[in-house]
Formats: sequence, C-alpha cells, structure tokens
Amino acid sequence: MARFGMVIDLRKCIGCGTCREVCMQFNNVPPGVDWRRLIECETNERSKDQRLFCTISCMHCNRPFCLEACPTGATFQRPDGIVDINYDLCVGCGSCVLACPYKARTINISADRLFLEQGVTKRGTKSANQDRIGLCTKCNFCSQLVDDGLRLGLTPGHDPEATPVCVRYC
Repeated sequence: MARFGMVIDLRKCIGCGTCREVCMQFNNVPPGVDWRRLIECETNERSKDQRLFCTISCMHCNRPFCLEACPTGATFQRPDGIVDINYDLCVGCGSCVLACPYKARTINISADRLFLEQGVTKRGTKSANQDRIGLCTKCNFCSQLVDDGLRLGLTPGHDPEATPVCVRYC
C-alpha cells in the first residue's frame, strides 16, 4: 500500500499563498482556523535579495505525537499514513494541539461560514464549521479526494483529480 506524507521544496516556494487559499476554499475552513501557514523566514546577510518562505501544515508524521497525546483516540493514522480525526470522538481538549511540533492543529472556535456565502460548494471533507465548533481540526491530506481518485484507479501526486488541492494548485 502507498504511504503518503508531505514534503515541501522550500527552494521553489515563492510565498504566493495559493496552497493556503485553495485549502481554505476546498475544505470550507472558517476564519481563524489555519490548516496551512505561510511564514516568511529571515534572510541572512549574504542573501539580502533572497527571501525564504516556509509553508507549514500537517506533515502526516510516521509516528505522530498528536496521536499519542489524544486521550480519546479521536486522532488516528490510516494504513496509508494519513493522520485524521474522528470528530465523533474528539472532545476538544487540545492535547493534540500542544503535542504537534508543526502547530498544524487548531481548535475551531468560529461558527462563521466564510466561503458558503460566495457560492463555493463544499467538497472533500465534512464541513469544518458548525458541526466542529469546540473540536480540533487539521489537514487530512484531502483524504476524500485521494480516496475517490484511488477508487477510480487514479494516482495521487500524478493525477490532479486524486491529488490534495494544495499540491495540485501550487
């Protein structure tokens, strides 16, 4: 079975934020919840004309600290390596948020629906708004998109229809 993970070539990132924006739209992420962060890192003295950007999200670690920290078992790792959350088990305690070295988890405190009023249809994951207030949310590697693509015989990372939107639109 394929094992998925996230690798980002920082030499190619220009800091445009497209990965963040398409993630928010595709997953209907509410304001104040950040599944992908874009950080402009300092440049050193020798490279004053060169800027460095670092995009950070869930890296779907091999041995995730968030999984070990979750007291209810809501955080789980699929056989393909994708780390996800069972929202029926999550109590919003924040243990996984504190355990994540990438700060890739957020407790959803907003009920606002940012993109629905603009007519963007929800696809992929379950809505990250009303039904998840007080619960932890995070990137799930667009697992519904990946799963649908695999059922159609597509290859994630090669076929756009089966590839996470952040990767697809970068």
